[in-house]
Amino acid sequence: MKVNRIFILGLLIIMLSLPNPSFAISWNDGSVIHEYQIYQYSGISWGDAASYINTNLGSNWYLATITSAVEQSFISSNVFGSLGGEYWIGGYQNPIAPPANANWHWVTGEAWGYTNWSSGEPNDYYGGGSESYLGANWGGGYWNDEGALNNIAGFVAETTTAVPEPTTLLLLGSGLIGLWGFRKKFKK
Repeated sequence: MKVNRIFILGLLIIMLSLPNPSFAISWNDGSVIHEYQIYQYSGISWGDAASYINTNLGSNWYLATITSAVEQSFISSNVFGSLGGEYWIGGYQNPIAPPANANWHWVTGEAWGYTNWSSGEPNDYYGGGSESYLGANWGGGYWNDEGALNNIAGFVAETTTAVPEPTTLLLLGSGLIGLWGFRKKFKK
């Protein structure tokens, strides 16, 4: 009986130490539906967060990318507005120590154009090439080049699916109506 309690307590401790999504939220930008899951996991490295997503959510999920002011506004209002701390998102620099503001990329290969850096960022605070990963939420989703884990409260995962075009829905609807008529014809 005592062994079972110890086993259950150990299992509970392990389960509580794994990343858990605090909530999920979706956004339709008109052509793509974005789904975000926010994981609270203090001190997780950027690489471990990316590995967790790939292993547990699948290859169609990745660290979130924020590629426009509209997307940033949505995430700032609906995601970061209620959270404290800094969360990993999918920006990174090449491993060679470039200038702090150069050679940033998204994990998805999307173009790096839009930025939302906090004042004074990026800065490689700990020395050249020391902050090669992107964290967000400095007061509403502002970005910070990051290398220290003590500021990290978790990470944001994202997946996207295409919004069906209206013509696709029209064709589907007309096909269903056609099948209904065909069925009715042979029912007589």
